[in-house]
Amino acid sequence: MGFSELPVELIYLILQFTSNDFTTLLNLYVIDRQTYRFLRALVYQSVRVTSVRSLGSFYEVVTSLRPRYSTYVTTIQIGPECCTDSDDSLQLPKGLITQLRCVLGSLDNLKSLSLMVPRNALNEILDGLTVPFSLNAFVHSGEYSASLYRFLQTQSSITKLGWHRSTTESDADSLRNSLQSNPDLLPKLDQLEGSAPIVTSLLSLRPISTVTVLQASVFLSNEHMWALRRSLAQSMVPVTRVRSVEDRRMEGGKRGVVCVASTI
Repeated sequence: MGFSELPVELIYLILQFTSNDFTTLLNLYVIDRQTYRFLRALVYQSVRVTSVRSLGSFYEVVTSLRPRYSTYVTTIQIGPECCTDSDDSLQLPKGLITQLRCVLGSLDNLKSLSLMVPRNALNEILDGLTVPFSLNAFVHSGEYSASLYRFLQTQSSITKLGWHRSTTESDADSLRNSLQSNPDLLPKLDQLEGSAPIVTSLLSLRPISTVTVLQASVFLSNEHMWALRRSLAQSMVPVTRVRSVEDRRMEGGKRGVVCVASTI
């Protein structure tokens, strides 16, 4: 019996089991016409946009070629998974920022959004943005701004926040002041990724139980180390998991991400 001759229910279970193997899914999607209708929902469920070209292609799919595919998307990652400096982020021309805003406005079922773009681009993307979705996770590589604050106000469902690149005390202070003055801002926040100042500022203000400290060896001075320890002791809820993520230069000049995790 060939793969396409299996019962529909079994085919779908197999495809769900292999959903993390994007290459396999994509090959089946392109080659096997029989499984096409099952695969399209899984292929478009998690979208990774790592180039200007791929963003343009995705824009065409969800706005003109196959608009109904936008309902399948629950996760979208713009740029790299981790971003520690401006060279890592996806550089977006003005026209593509407009296209990305249009894409985001069409994703009714989006739950996880990662925007690893330059800070100016992030501000342009979020400025006055109206979206139909309610996020569980939001990760970005920008800095604190009025447009970011207004966007977060509309996403009270967020349980995971990633604040990459920003290491300034002023950013941490601005975010802390916003959360202190507005109890409805990120009320369900449970997981936090960010530099030591960002993490330290928020632990006592929201029910955060999982923490990821980015670039700890680079930005974690003795002062920040003691502040982080105090904040862990004074957190709103017990912190049960702490991770440290480092961006390292590997052999041949390649970059790699090193993650050290611990459970408290």
